[in-house]
Amino acid sequence: MRKSTISQSAGNPLYFIVGCLLSLYLTGCSYRAAYESIQSGQKFQCEQLPAAQYQDCIERAQRSAGSYDDYQQEREAVQSQSH
Repeated sequence: MRKSTISQSAGNPLYFIVGCLLSLYLTGCSYRAAYESIQSGQKFQCEQLPAAQYQDCIERAQRSAGSYDDYQQEREAVQSQSH
């Protein structure tokens, strides 16, 4: 029996990320909420990997994902240097 399109797309991380971003956009989210949603999407993608790759993926995501406050400080420093 053929699966429906909805059930096929439900496990696709791209649909999850797009859905999160779209819902944040429609609700007028803050930059912090968008940042945290993207971080969540990265972790969700890791969960879709085989167990052997999961731990490496999570560690990479955590290393590259500082807190929003750290991100904001770095962003402001770069902006002040360019002006």
